[in-house]
Amino acid sequence: MRWGARLLGAGLTAALAVGFTASPASADAGAPSTNNVQPEEVSNEAVCPDDTDIEFSLSGGVPTGHNTYDVFDVGHITLDVTDPPNQTFAFSIDGSIAARQVIVHSAPSANRYRYDSTTGFPNGITQDGLLHAPSGVSVPGYYDLTGIDFCLINSPYNGTGT
Repeated sequence: MRWGARLLGAGLTAALAVGFTASPASADAGAPSTNNVQPEEVSNEAVCPDDTDIEFSLSGGVPTGHNTYDVFDVGHITLDVTDPPNQTFAFSIDGSIAARQVIVHSAPSANRYRYDSTTGFPNGITQDGLLHAPSGVSVPGYYDLTGIDFCLINSPYNGTGT
C-alpha cells in the first residue's frame, strides 16, 4: 500500500514538473539593484503608495544616456540609462526629496523597487543603480524601458545622503 502511494505521488510530481516546464515563457523580475533591493514584478497599472508626496513620471520611452529632470521646485533626478539589450539605469536625486518606490515599465509588465522599512530604507533613498524592467525568455536581457514612475517623499537627506 505504501509503495502504491509513493509511486502515485512520484507520478503526480512528474506530471506537475512537465506541466510547469511546458508552460509558455513569462517575464521575470531579474537581478537586484546596486543597493541590493530585489525588484517585484507587477502589472503596468501599478501606482504609487498613499504616503507618496510627489509622483514624477517619464513615459513614452526613456532616452538613453545622461539626463537630468527638474522635479517642480524641490529637486532634480539624474538618470544614466544604458542602451538595450540589458538596458539598466542609475538614478540620483538632489533636493529635499527621496524615492520611496520606483516603478520601471516595459511592454509586458513592470518592476517595482521598494525603498521602505521592509528593504532597510525607512526614509527612502536618493540613489541606486542597475534598475531594470523585467526580463523574459523570448528576449535577450531586460525588456526596453517604456516608462519610469518615481514615488517621492520629503527627505531628511537634502540631497547628500542615501
